[in-house]
Amino acid sequence: MKDNFWKVVHVGELQTGNKDGRDWAVREVVFEEDPDIPVQYPQQIVGTLRGDKAKEFNLKEKERCSLAYSMNAREYNGRYYQQILVWDYTPTF
Repeated sequence: MKDNFWKVVHVGELQTGNKDGRDWAVREVVFEEDPDIPVQYPQQIVGTLRGDKAKEFNLKEKERCSLAYSMNAREYNGRYYQQILVWDYTPTF
């Protein structure tokens, strides 16, 4: 789990569905490292929000926030993929 400051670069569309009688919601958001820290190549991550957090996400591009997230790797068909799950965010001004 990490807690850092980020800028919203892109907000993906809300994806919803129902599987086995259960509703689900997912939204991907691209975040960039804190713009107040001067670096030549700022790092970006794609974070996944799920459930109510995905539905309620109300930040717009270029707004800043603090993120709480966890990272996990998973295997699919012999390849590994990184997943960054954003489980909380707080706008910062």
